[in-house]
Amino acid sequence: MLKVGDVLNPEVVTIDARAPLDRARSIMQKYGIGSLVVLEEGKLDGILYLEDVLLYRNVNIDLWVKGLARVPLITYPDEPLRKLFDRMKLTDSKYAVTEDASGIVSLTDMVGAVEGDDTPVKEVMTREVITCKTWESVDSVIRRMHTFKLTGLPVLRGRKPVGFVTLKDLLKHRNAKKVKDVMKPLISVPSTARMSEVVELMKKHSIGRVPVVDGVRLYGIVDRWDVLDRYLR
Repeated sequence: MLKVGDVLNPEVVTIDARAPLDRARSIMQKYGIGSLVVLEEGKLDGILYLEDVLLYRNVNIDLWVKGLARVPLITYPDEPLRKLFDRMKLTDSKYAVTEDASGIVSLTDMVGAVEGDDTPVKEVMTREVITCKTWESVDSVIRRMHTFKLTGLPVLRGRKPVGFVTLKDLLKHRNAKKVKDVMKPLISVPSTARMSEVVELMKKHSIGRVPVVDGVRLYGIVDRWDVLDRYLR
């Protein structure tokens, strides 16, 4: 049985609770990360998510990390990884932190510890897919991701899937106005693919969501929650 300690990442990037939000944005961009562990007087005080930072990217007032930090989900090295995952689902948490802030676990770390199998992808995928269009504004897409608690969206031109955009892409291209200016090439699988292929793509490309595409049709999507719910034991 996998334990948290098997995937715990000791490279914790932190920020002071009293730091300005612009400082948090710069750190996230520098390290290409989706969260920062928030400390106050050297002790764990919260966790800051990239989606919360991006939501205020065009606000012309001084904002501080403490005001946007979420209550952290606490874990410990001996906790069964499946138990932690179930708690993350209940709390909509993509990260968990040790109480002394010496380690952090993400959904990506968890995916790295599991293997797929020959299950057809169409048996696991979500058929109702939240998407965006090439012509949409970056701000509207950020709000959509925040509302639906997603880290990335397939991009459509008409009804045809032509790319993908993630929160980290939006962080890199801070001055971009339209989705077409920040989207990247689509990494997808056909509906005949097996789950082993999906898990391998997630690991190889460090991606959290894999669209299922047949020809020019977006058929569904598989994300890390789907993978971990099925294979984490």
